[in-house]
Amino acid sequence: MNGYKLTENWFAYMAENSKKVECKHTAMYFYIVELFNKRQWVEVVGLPTDFTMSILNIKSYKTYKKTFEDLIDFGFVKLVEKSINQHTSNKIALVKKDKASSKHIPKQVETNDQCEYSIYKQLN
Repeated sequence: MNGYKLTENWFAYMAENSKKVECKHTAMYFYIVELFNKRQWVEVVGLPTDFTMSILNIKSYKTYKKTFEDLIDFGFVKLVEKSINQHTSNKIALVKKDKASSKHIPKQVETNDQCEYSIYKQLN
């Protein structure tokens, strides 16, 4: 897996689904990507609910659960094994989305032209 490709795909998805994707989804998704990155991109990691809520400053379990379920519904995370109780973690896997739509991502244009605007400094 490649963190840069995961990021590109996430933001392309956000651009196409701006009505249903919120900041909390981005925070949780990037936290999950960071977990996988720290563990050298293993297939499955445990996502501890209480620690994740603490790191992301999510106060309500209901909000955590809804955000987590949304990431699964969006197709970015796969629930491999549901936690049995509060002392175990959900086992999750990242879903590799191969194709990011680039129609909403602006292209960077390189130019050697000088800026046509001047900067005026006020003299004392």
